[in-house]
Amino acid sequence: MQSINARTVAERAAAASAAVMAQPIGRDGSKEERDFNARAASQKIFAQATVEANNALRDTQEALKTAGLSGYSKSLAEINLQIEKQIELNPENADTWRKVGAAEKEALDLQTRKALFQGQQDNLAVLSAEASAVGKSDDAYRELMATVQAKIELERQGIAVTSAAGKAYVDNAKKLSDFNAQIERTKAAWDEAKQAGGQAIDDIVANLGKGSTGLKSAAADILKTVEQLALSNPLKNLLLGQHLPTIADLFTHVVTPSLSIPGLGSLGSASNPMYVVPVPGIGGLTGQGGGILGWLGSLFGSGAANDNVPLSAAAKAVQSIESGGNYSALGPLLSSGDRAYGAYQIMGANIGPWTKSALGYSRRSL
Repeated sequence: MQSINARTVAERAAAASAAVMAQPIGRDGSKEERDFNARAASQKIFAQATVEANNALRDTQEALKTAGLSGYSKSLAEINLQIEKQIELNPENADTWRKVGAAEKEALDLQTRKALFQGQQDNLAVLSAEASAVGKSDDAYRELMATVQAKIELERQGIAVTSAAGKAYVDNAKKLSDFNAQIERTKAAWDEAKQAGGQAIDDIVANLGKGSTGLKSAAADILKTVEQLALSNPLKNLLLGQHLPTIADLFTHVVTPSLSIPGLGSLGSASNPMYVVPVPGIGGLTGQGGGILGWLGSLFGSGAANDNVPLSAAAKAVQSIESGGNYSALGPLLSSGDRAYGAYQIMGANIGPWTKSALGYSRRSL
């Protein structure tokens, strides 16, 4: 009970001594031997307390030596402390421990330099790639940047770019970049088509009871989008190397690419339905034979599988609907004082902005 309640070192020492003194003297024992054992038990408690205090002091002193340090400085100080401790405990092998310390410091220097300058090297590689891509097409720029980022990651992982794994990784990065670009381009085409369809519906509803005014305005909205996707954007892509959405993107399927991993074949298969991502029909904007896009598809005679809608076919279809191909056609004069002009029946207010967008300068008439 005395040992359980003891808190201080002196109390624990007294309890240990009392426990020995409480034991009966054996047949071969003596009072002197028991007294000696009691004193030894007490001294052991004091000795253990001294060791604990010295260890705590040493730990605190070591912590004080690294207090306020961080990164390389802290790691270096910790190596020095560890080597000093080992030499103190094993002085006959002091030279060996000093060599261990030197090797650990050299490894620390290499790791620190790599960590410190790797970010700048990576940044330099990216900036150099961007500089070399100035003036190139959007697709060329995108592929170049995907390649650079892939090589940077390989360097971080310690994998040679020329190895089978390195080549596969770079090739997969290009495939993923192409896949993402096609998704974004298809999504942009659908967004423009939905916006045109929504505006056309608003125009029809806003002009209910006004004869063909609403239909004309709706047709103008759709025509503007068709011209943008079928004429303006393809020309910009061809001449300026841009990656703008075109009308062909409304009728394509975005297919997930196969990614190769050396030794494991390929991940994903374009022939597997779960890896084929078709462009979904959204409400009335579907390219599968119905709605606005289905109507556009029937005009171009393309169907959902045709990825190359001829510009001449698009133009001819619009002419046929708007004016029967009559370039001198004039629409009825509206209450706003405006009217539609030409084979495509473009509203007069749109001629200036549209010609400036397509030609680079504004025209007052067609």
